[in-house]
Amino acid sequence: MLLAQMTIDLVYDRIGPGLTQELKARRAENKQQTGKSGHLHRLMTPDVGHPALQHRLSGITFLAKAFPNSAYEDFYQAMDRVAPRKNTTLLLPFPNKLTPGANAFERPS
Repeated sequence: MLLAQMTIDLVYDRIGPGLTQELKARRAENKQQTGKSGHLHRLMTPDVGHPALQHRLSGITFLAKAFPNSAYEDFYQAMDRVAPRKNTTLLLPFPNKLTPGANAFERPS
C-alpha cells in the first residue's frame, strides 16, 4: 500500500488539480457497474491523460537517476521544487543549514 501512496503522491497529485479525486470517483463508479476495481491510469483519456502521464513518468525517472538509492529525502525535496503538488502550500526556499552568526535572510554563499 505504501508504493501506491507514493505513486499517487509523486505522479497523479502533481499532474493537475483534482485529478486524483476525479480518478478515484471514476474508479468507484466503475466498481459499482462492473464489480472490478481498476488501476487509475486506465481511467485517463488517451488523447490528453496518457500523454500527460507519460510526460510526468519520464520526468520522474530522469530526476530519480540523479540521486543514489539512499537519498530519497533529497529526491522528494527535488520533486517538490520541480513539480509541486497542485493546490498545496509551496515550500519556502530556506537553506538547509544556517552557519552560526549568519543572517538568516541572506543567501548562503
